[in-house]
Amino acid sequence: MIISRKDLSQDVCPPGVAEILNTTLNETLFSYVPEYENVSLFYNCSNEATMVPTPYKISCSVNGEQRDAFFATDWLLSKWNQDPSDCNIRVEVPVPKVDVEQLISGGTEALSKALREGFNVTYMFDTIPMCSECVHSGGICATNSSTFRFTCLCRDQPYPYNCPKAKGNNSKNSAHSD
Repeated sequence: MIISRKDLSQDVCPPGVAEILNTTLNETLFSYVPEYENVSLFYNCSNEATMVPTPYKISCSVNGEQRDAFFATDWLLSKWNQDPSDCNIRVEVPVPKVDVEQLISGGTEALSKALREGFNVTYMFDTIPMCSECVHSGGICATNSSTFRFTCLCRDQPYPYNCPKAKGNNSKNSAHSD
């Protein structure tokens, strides 16, 4: 499932950037796929951050004041010998590793594109008790794309929690002939 941050997918420097939070997932329900790497966005930076190469700089207003901002991977930070403490706000966002390579050459335009496209996560159905119940009843765990609620996909139709037992028959795999 691909998800993206609404705030950052619309603007690399969104309104209210002073209150922006890191991207975190409930790791009981979701896990990042391995092809992703965190990119750090640094906001409200001191003048020392101006040593960052221009393609990585972001023009950003924090609390109505124009402040330096930039983005980088851990590798770029070490290459630049940049001290992240020069900035008051650091936000980590997962980005596909393929896009990270493009960020290094493509600057803020590539960053905006990567943030709009989002990142892939795996929904860990097996950690949800309802899913065990669904699978035990012969169904497949899913999420309703309209309501975003748990759904159990059964042979005849989706059900909210589990598949009903066949009427007049206790066997899941029975055949009927006329």
